[in-house]
Amino acid sequence: MNNKKIIKTLVFSIIIVAMLLSLASCGLFGGGNSNNNGNNSGGTVTISIYDATGFTAQDFVNTTTSTFKIPTQIPEKTGYDFEGWYFDDQFQNKLTAGKTVEPKTYTIYAHYVISTLSVKIIDEFNGNQTISVTYGEKLKISNPTCDWYEYAGLYQDEAKTVEFNLETIIKKDYNLYIKWAVANYDVNYIIPEDEGNNNEGNISKYNKDTNFTLLNATGKTGYTFDGWFLDSNYQTSISAINKTTITQSGAINIYAKFICNQAILSKKSSGKVEGNNASFFVKAAADTYSIFDYFDCSKRSTTVLKDSGDNVITNITLAANEDEENNVLHNFTIIITAEDGVTTNTYNLVVTQFSINGVVVTYYMDGDVYDSDEYAKGDNLVLQAAPSDVKDHYEFTYWSTSDVTPTEAVDGQTLTDNLNLYAYLTPVQYNIIYHLGLGVNHPNNPDKYEYSE
Repeated sequence: MNNKKIIKTLVFSIIIVAMLLSLASCGLFGGGNSNNNGNNSGGTVTISIYDATGFTAQDFVNTTTSTFKIPTQIPEKTGYDFEGWYFDDQFQNKLTAGKTVEPKTYTIYAHYVISTLSVKIIDEFNGNQTISVTYGEKLKISNPTCDWYEYAGLYQDEAKTVEFNLETIIKKDYNLYIKWAVANYDVNYIIPEDEGNNNEGNISKYNKDTNFTLLNATGKTGYTFDGWFLDSNYQTSISAINKTTITQSGAINIYAKFICNQAILSKKSSGKVEGNNASFFVKAAADTYSIFDYFDCSKRSTTVLKDSGDNVITNITLAANEDEENNVLHNFTIIITAEDGVTTNTYNLVVTQFSINGVVVTYYMDGDVYDSDEYAKGDNLVLQAAPSDVKDHYEFTYWSTSDVTPTEAVDGQTLTDNLNLYAYLTPVQYNIIYHLGLGVNHPNNPDKYEYSE
């Protein structure tokens, strides 16, 4: 082969290579347009990129193989994480590498999901925890609890000098520190008011470092202090307040126990007590009676009831009194032993059982009989209502047991004999109204008057 022929062959080869390189360089985007438009086997390809900046069509296409590729650069959007590229705005058709590029228009969408941030709560007592918070939201956390401490806030630094505001909008990850303060708890002393008083030196607050020896309470007359307890049944005693005796933090109740050294019988209802003699009245009918319906005994004392034959009985059971005129007297003995087991008192009890004759309660008004009621002896009085036909200019005040000295009758009193009651009437007080015009009334002029016959 001569030199001319060799040179001609080399020139032709160079032209062919140049054409191939030119085709490879413009490929899908003819003329080297690196933004959107180009040719592919005679067709046009248009690529638009949505919701991502800094990207061109060449970032998505492998011009050598005419296929799609995934850009190495990841788009950024504040508050969001990039999830992937899609061919639709509903994010159903995902762009995958290797898909053939066809001569048509493509719109590529960047898909983001809102960022989830981490807030680490560092707690020296309860252990650390990490809370996930959506970007733009606030941290939601309940106040933590810890025995012997109280929550004192959330801080951004380990030294706990910069407090974190829970109204802060979360836009980054945080490490937050819980601050604790030693808690002070209430000490409540439960003391029966009629039995004793607390010692003013006893503490009203305690904490984990407290070590206090309780001071004795003071018993009132008839009572002796018998110790402090953690329960109202006086089962668990306590002499000092510290972490050994109080194992669970929080407000505590401490109960004072007193021993009663009294053995006293006192009346209630229609019972009577004078010195060491006690009595009450009952109706003529047969019945059973409890002394505790008529008397009270000292707190937590023990009571023994005996009949006239010195037999211990629980209640008093009486047969009917058939006598029409005479009451019957029944004798018993009450022995009271105080809670201290030492002090005792003995009472003679007389129970009067009425005869079967009845009693009459007669009501008078203005000297005349107004009405009357019949009762059995021993019944309780039920006073009649105020009369409606009171004389003019007077008003009814109450039923009186005396027509000379007004004394109000007691509703419910035991009836032992006939009883007369009198309507106590008082004059109506009428107002006086002065019409003075421009004048001023004299201060001594009365403002009320009574009708005078």
